[in-house]
Amino acid sequence: MRRFLSLSFIFILMAASAYGEIDLYLAPNGGWAEQNRTQTIELNEGEEIKGTLNNAVVDLINDTKDGGLIKIAMYAFSEEGLQDTVINAAFHRDIKVKILLDGVAAWTKEIRQDFYQKIKQARQSIPAEKWNNLQVRSVTKRMFVDRGRTRVLDDGKQIYGTMHEKFGVFYQPGVKVPFDSFSGSSNISFGSDQKFSENRFVFRNEPSVARQFAEEFARLWNEYGEEVLGKTESEPYISAEPVMGEVEVIFNGEPLNEEEFHRIDKCLIDHIDMVEPKGGSIDIMMFSFTHFEIAQHLLDMAQWNPEITIRIIMDQTQVIADEEHRGVLGPYMEEQAEKRGIENLHIRYKWRTNIFRWAEPEEEAAKAKEADETGKADPATDEIVKAASPTPAIEAIHWRNLILHHKVMIVNKNRMVAGSYNYSASAEERNFENVMVFNGQYPDQQEPIDRMQAEFDLMWNSMYNEEIKTKRIRTPQVVTGPVGRRLTKTIHELFKQDGIKEILDVIDNAKYVSASVRELVEATDMNKAEIKQKIQALLEAGILHVRTFKEEEFYGLAD
Repeated sequence: MRRFLSLSFIFILMAASAYGEIDLYLAPNGGWAEQNRTQTIELNEGEEIKGTLNNAVVDLINDTKDGGLIKIAMYAFSEEGLQDTVINAAFHRDIKVKILLDGVAAWTKEIRQDFYQKIKQARQSIPAEKWNNLQVRSVTKRMFVDRGRTRVLDDGKQIYGTMHEKFGVFYQPGVKVPFDSFSGSSNISFGSDQKFSENRFVFRNEPSVARQFAEEFARLWNEYGEEVLGKTESEPYISAEPVMGEVEVIFNGEPLNEEEFHRIDKCLIDHIDMVEPKGGSIDIMMFSFTHFEIAQHLLDMAQWNPEITIRIIMDQTQVIADEEHRGVLGPYMEEQAEKRGIENLHIRYKWRTNIFRWAEPEEEAAKAKEADETGKADPATDEIVKAASPTPAIEAIHWRNLILHHKVMIVNKNRMVAGSYNYSASAEERNFENVMVFNGQYPDQQEPIDRMQAEFDLMWNSMYNEEIKTKRIRTPQVVTGPVGRRLTKTIHELFKQDGIKEILDVIDNAKYVSASVRELVEATDMNKAEIKQKIQALLEAGILHVRTFKEEEFYGLAD
């Protein structure tokens, strides 16, 4: 049941939002489509800077006047420049800052500890009465256990949810209602900003949206947050509902009643049902797709409505379903579409040839330990981790993957659902997640839909060209499932050959990330003929490209 808002308050919100603005920022470094990567941010001094994810957050912080209030909930917060900006705002501009972090994921533990240590060091140079300007809480395993957001696997191992949301809320001094906010798929990190395909929506002068995020922050902070750096203050909890014509935000940590929470998958299925049966479309970009009901509903809709078009781009890690990647549904959906004669559902996978490397035994052991602590071996989670092995294993390395991290669905090119939510059972049942619902009948909401559609279309049409052997590929690439699985098998077989690891290790560590045959002979135990033979195999697999400098050929990674 929707809660009642007074007509006068609704009028105030709508009047403020009449001057509102929704900006979409994309990564890497502004995005791929021309209209996205050329976006800029105009600072108060009139200077223009690149419209990147992290610059957008810095701009919001700088626009918050001294004495204001900032609240940030973030799964991973590692970008040191933004850490410094937040600390400076709290300790030198008297802005009250509250930061809520996930405290479950083992891979972020060191990041969190470094951030906490930086805050402690900054406190040493300011009066103790200002320390409380920057308050930190984290959501720990204990809180997920207390709320039943866990799962016991067949082997008895217990896995936990995570605080997977990524949003911020901004208040000006003396104003109790926040007007600015942001949210999206991206963590605050260098990789999210410069390496991965990500998004961040910024809402300026949109109090209806900001109040929805403020309500969620209060719920998470009060009910789930544990103090990290000393005493913190509780949050005033004020219920918020979207105003007509404004973006609605759905949180699966918000209770419907004593036993049920809001379900994001229901929202997604409802939007799938909105597809126009005559010529309608559904476009999805998804990092992790393991939610069986959503997959089945897409297959059914495609079969029931042969005149619609469904296109899905998934991350490269989703191209193969096996023991290392249990539960991924891309290959299953391809198989089902073929069996059922469905010709209007198409799946492509973001592709980078050079995501594969050898994980050393100690790295494997560390990952196995992380899996024990966080349940990352669960087939329904975002990342699948292999057990430790005594010899180096060939695998997709996360930081080399340049991951497709979007979690976006666009229906009929005029409705969009985007946020932190991967299409997985863990996202629905255990994590805290959000999605924003955009309705294109309102012009300010159609614009970000159009820009996200441009990003999708560019990537969808950037098919990997196996014939290119000599040039370095700089644009995003996609492959169909059969091609991706064949290329993966070829690379795995090639990497098992003696000498391949030695050659690629030299190229990886070379000054200009390239090396000549002469340099490779000097750096390895192989002779010139052996080097040339293996270089040719690497070129044919699309792993290397070649360039000529001063009549000598140099070999570097092709993408």
